[in-house]
Amino acid sequence: MRTLRIGPEGASLGVYQRFALLDQEFHDPLARAAGRPLLADAVNRLHAHLHLFRLTSAPGAAGTTIDEHERILDAVVRRNPERAAEAMAGHLRSSRVRHRTDTAS
Repeated sequence: MRTLRIGPEGASLGVYQRFALLDQEFHDPLARAAGRPLLADAVNRLHAHLHLFRLTSAPGAAGTTIDEHERILDAVVRRNPERAAEAMAGHLRSSRVRHRTDTAS
């Protein structure tokens, strides 16, 4: 039996599903914890777009994404809003660059 492979990395569907679930479990509570209902709603509505992004992301993006998430979470746990904001801004910039690089090719 052949395993379904997706994305440029050829990850199995199961690996992708696990990463997508963990990614969602990271973004949703973080957006709610920010105390910004419009942000939480926007993140919730972006799930389909995030799936498309993950499916077409550059090779190796999962590891980079996890590292970025860890920096954000570390700053939140340490109650350091400046570092959290800096880590989140870096994650958003990096994601945008990854997406632009991949879609440009």
